[in-house]
Amino acid sequence: MKILLLNNNPVVTKLVTLSAQKTSDELLVVENIDELETGEYDFLIVDDEFYSDDVIQEIKNKIKFSKSLYIYSKNAQSVDLFTTSIKKPFLPTELVELFSSTSKELKNKSS
Repeated sequence: MKILLLNNNPVVTKLVTLSAQKTSDELLVVENIDELETGEYDFLIVDDEFYSDDVIQEIKNKIKFSKSLYIYSKNAQSVDLFTTSIKKPFLPTELVELFSSTSKELKNKSS
């Protein structure tokens, strides 16, 4: 599975990286929206510090994705634009389970 993480929080990057390694998924980390290249991803992950309506619009103009995850702190509001949301702090095992189930779901859709 190909995962794109839009984030500039080193802790979130570390947790997502560890989880992607455990599930053998390909992970691209982008810390600035200007670094985002056109492409297709199975899973888009956006950290709440990165989120704005303008950023989401720019993402949609540049990439295609099947599923999305919004990682937010307890002070931020959940956003309905995403397939799934997860509140900080979270455990890497939560992401491993999410990546595994999403990967199975996407494989079932394509067969």
